[in-house]
Formats: sequence, C-alpha cells, structure tokens
Amino acid sequence: MNTQSLNVSRDIIKKDDGFLAYYFSAQAAYQIVRVAARTRLTPNMFTTASLVLGVAAAFSAAHAQFIYAIILLNISFIFDCCDGQLARAKGLSSSMGHWFDYHSDKIKDVLILLGFALGYVNGYEHRMWILIPAFIAISFQFMRNITTLNRDVFALQHTGKKDEVHAVLPTYTSSQLLKTLKNSSLFKLSDRVLLYTIFGALHKIEIGIILYACVDTAYAFASAYLNYRVFYKHDKKEDEKHSTL
Repeated sequence: MNTQSLNVSRDIIKKDDGFLAYYFSAQAAYQIVRVAARTRLTPNMFTTASLVLGVAAAFSAAHAQFIYAIILLNISFIFDCCDGQLARAKGLSSSMGHWFDYHSDKIKDVLILLGFALGYVNGYEHRMWILIPAFIAISFQFMRNITTLNRDVFALQHTGKKDEVHAVLPTYTSSQLLKTLKNSSLFKLSDRVLLYTIFGALHKIEIGIILYACVDTAYAFASAYLNYRVFYKHDKKEDEKHSTL
C-alpha cells in the first residue's frame, strides 16, 4: 500500500459510540490517524501505547495524583480510538487486533478503578470503605460482560449475528447526538472515563466510584434478566416443538 497517497476519510470514525468518545476522543484520534496512516505505525502499536498509558494513569491515581491520572487516562482513551480508526484506514482489521484491544480495555478498566480507589484511601484507614463499592463495581462489570457474551454467542449460534443492542433510547435514529446518547446510556468505557474525569477533577472520586458501582450493579442484573428472558423463550419454543411431534 502506498501510504503517501492514502486519503483518510472521516468514515473511519465510529458512529455508534458514547458522547465523550465520539465528540472529543474520536475527533482527536482522527487528527492523529491522518498522520499515522502515512507511516509504518500499526493499530496494535496504538493499543499497546493505550495500555501503557492506562497503567500509568492507574499508578498516578493510586498515588492520589488525580489530575495527572485524568490527563493520562484521556490520552490513553484517544489512543484507544486510534487503533480502530487506523485499522479501518489501512484495512488492517484482524481477529488478533480485536482480541488485544478488547482485553487491554478490560485490564485498564480494572486497574484504573482500583487506582482511583487506592488514591482516595491514600493512607487514611477510615477511607478503606471505598474498596467495597470498588469491588462491587469490578464484580458486576465482570458479570455484565459475561452475560452479554453469553447472549452474543447464543445469538450467533441461532441467527448468525450478535445480539441486538438493548438501550433506553431508540436504537435506530438518524440523529448523531441521539446515537451518542443511546450509547452513553449503556455506560461504556468512554462514559467511565468521563466519570473519572469529572469526579477526579472535582476531587470527589469517591462519588464517582459509588455511581460506577450502582450503575454497573443495575446493568448487570438487567443483563442477567435479558439472558433469562432469551433462554426461557428459546426453551419454551423447543418444548412446544417437541410436544407437537
């Protein structure tokens, strides 16, 4: 591929993403990718850089350096947007790249949450209680991921495509703002980054962690209920088929 003549279209910007991701991080990432597309840089390099910066953000947060943590976290997320955009721009999408990106996001998610929780404690024993909502947030985030994955696998096996998005706002809309708000209502990674940014800057990170735990708990139970409904309906149909034989 002649990267010198590569024309980078704005179509590489992911439309189905959260508010922070689409309107800020992805736009900054696009400017970087316009240059990176003409170099030998690869998507996995940006994923690696995002992971390293995410770990650095967690380390800064654990030492109560919240402003540094927020800056590093947002740069990390911009690079996280870069990998997908660069893959689309250069036609370098791969299963390995998707796997690496997905799992690095999960690692950052856990480490950053723990980092902010430890930073809030910062040697004050009476603040140790924050580790409880942090543990709840991590546990239910894991539960939510597993139940969503179960639905996707089930849907792929029976329909050939992943499960549809379950959101409060309309799924199909021509408004980009509504699309971003719909995705933000799912409390994606970009929304958690925004949560850390707001409450970390206000030095009220404990409120952010509690909100994280509450939202994740609600979504985890909602996701588990969706699984119950999907699997129950499937089993009921199977029973009806067998009863007519």
